[in-house]
Amino acid sequence: MGISVWGIIDKFSRMELGLWAVPNARDRNVPATLFLYTIKKFGGCPLSTASDMGTEQGQLINIQNVLHQQFFPTLDIGLVAPHISVKSVYNITYHTPLHKSAALWVWSQVVQAKLDEIFRLNRVHYIRKQKKIFLPSGGRPIDFWSRPHNYKGTNQLIRIPKPEIDRLITEYADPTCLQFGDSETIAVFSAIWGAMGEPEISVQSACMVWQAIMQCLSNLNVV
Repeated sequence: MGISVWGIIDKFSRMELGLWAVPNARDRNVPATLFLYTIKKFGGCPLSTASDMGTEQGQLINIQNVLHQQFFPTLDIGLVAPHISVKSVYNITYHTPLHKSAALWVWSQVVQAKLDEIFRLNRVHYIRKQKKIFLPSGGRPIDFWSRPHNYKGTNQLIRIPKPEIDRLITEYADPTCLQFGDSETIAVFSAIWGAMGEPEISVQSACMVWQAIMQCLSNLNVV
């Protein structure tokens, strides 16, 4: 349909720091934008990041390298690389355009709601004690993340001043790359949905909401 999922996970705790439904995960603005939003959320960048080898990661990698040079210049990059690119073995690459646009607007909200639910549940999911693994066990990802010292870990966040984070977001982040459609089309769908009384958009109701939007557009001789 055209809905991708992009996420950031902390390696030590295995906790998702963010999960997003996006229109195109190959858009070079998506990784950089969401990476910067995550940096702002936690107040710093990670000691090291890893991603697949896609060219869309280029801007994210550049931002990570610059932040390391500016805020952790003493780091030996021969010992810990700011970014590592690894080969991904899991990449997977209606009618009228208006039909598709409306479907994307509706179903992207269903996908994001499900991602938000997974995000909330996974951080409190208990990981049984396992003696033969290097990562922490016998607790929840949120415990490993918030109290790493209790699990033989250390907080490796590189603190970055908020004004610098805001500057980077202004310069590099592009909120429109996360939109499912142009602003004008989204405004039309939102207005119709609002006129309908803002019914819940869920797996069960998504098709009915979409059909109602299309019927309204048909009545207005837009379809």
